[in-house]
Amino acid sequence: MSAEVRVGIDEDWTDVGDEVHRRDEEGTARTTAFAQILRPLGVGALVAVGRVDGEPAGIAFGVVERGLLGIVGLHTIEAERRSGVATAILRALVASAVERDVARAYVQVETANSAGRSLFVGAGFTRSHRYHYRVSASP
Repeated sequence: MSAEVRVGIDEDWTDVGDEVHRRDEEGTARTTAFAQILRPLGVGALVAVGRVDGEPAGIAFGVVERGLLGIVGLHTIEAERRSGVATAILRALVASAVERDVARAYVQVETANSAGRSLFVGAGFTRSHRYHYRVSASP
């Protein structure tokens, strides 16, 4: 198992994200959305990919801004969950951020995602805030 981080989001990394989601049969809409949002950040955006036997098994996006690393969109394919892929991705993102003089990190994880919450608590994160989605009743 390995994890690598690249600065900036380009088409190659979008393709890798799509491959991760295809392997998990979840579609590629998430990768496309994250890429569109984060690509304009240029060198402020990080992408980490975890691989098992050379194949992409997980991906996460990070944002470096004002001395903080924001970790968003971490996804591991179901077959590799609880195998260390997410931990390797998280460590790689944090190490890359430390190289960029980042001293603090935050993550957004949905309340219903107990596996994600366990991962981040195990890595030393604590709850700071809650958030929720708002949905319009009409278009």
